[in-house]
Parts: sequence; C-alpha cells; structure tokens
Amino acid sequence: MDRFAASSLNWVMGMIFVISLIYAVRAYFGYKTVAADAVSDYHYKKENGMVRPTLSEDGYVRAYKRFHNPRGHLHIAVATGIMAIFTLPAMGVLNGITILMWEMGGRDEAFTPGFLVHALLMMFLTIAFWALIAYVTARHYHKHAAVNFDDEMARETGELN
Repeated sequence: MDRFAASSLNWVMGMIFVISLIYAVRAYFGYKTVAADAVSDYHYKKENGMVRPTLSEDGYVRAYKRFHNPRGHLHIAVATGIMAIFTLPAMGVLNGITILMWEMGGRDEAFTPGFLVHALLMMFLTIAFWALIAYVTARHYHKHAAVNFDDEMARETGELN
C-alpha cells in the first residue's frame, strides 16, 4: 500500500491518459463513420433534389464532415492528453515558484513546503491549471462550431463567407 500511495499521482495521470486514449479512439472511428456516411448521404439527397445544384460532391462531403464530425470527443481527448502529459512538469514548476516565494518571504513555518498550506496551494494550483486547459479547449471548440448544416453548404458554394 505504501508503494501505491507514494506514486498515486502517477496512477491518476496514467488513468487520465487512458481516458484520453479512449476518447481519441472514439473520435477516430467517429470521423471514419462520418466520412463513409457523407458520400451516401450526398447521393441520396442529390437524387431527391435536396442539395443545391451548385454544390459539388466534394463540397458537400466537406460541409457534412465539418457539421457532423464528433469534434467533442477529439477536444476531450486533446484536453485530457495535455493534462496527463503536462500536469507533473507544471507541478514541478509551480512547486519551484512556491518554494522561491517561501524563501523570499522569510521562510515562515506556516508556509513550509510539504506542510498543509503548501499542499493545499499545490492542489488548488493544479486544479487551476486543469481549468485553464479546459477553458482554452472549450473556447476553441465553440469558436469553430458549425451553426447549422445549411450554412455549411452555403459556405461551400460561396454564398456565405
């Protein structure tokens, strides 16, 4: 049990990385499925007069992929992968900064590295680091989200820029 407790943070980072891999695999297969569905959807809609006459098959496929791809899974995979890879180095840097601040502040016993205040500060800084990653990822996701499929088709024909 002592060996597990000594490296529990490594185990947690490993589990987060496994979650990242699971979402990456789901995104990969989701992208493959959407790509396969795009062509058949184009032919069906073309036969039934549901596609603009100026829209080519390649343009329709690009618009279809932009709108229907599982971008959420890809963004979750990237965010959790970044968290798993960069948390330990970030904690090392943050720990060095807190120790430097402790030394410059006169080495007060309450803020001694390894004691409660320092441990809580490191915990909250880690949570803030993860929140920053989640925030940046969510901003990117929503900034590049397609509004509706008609707009994506109009963008491909040049009607909407």
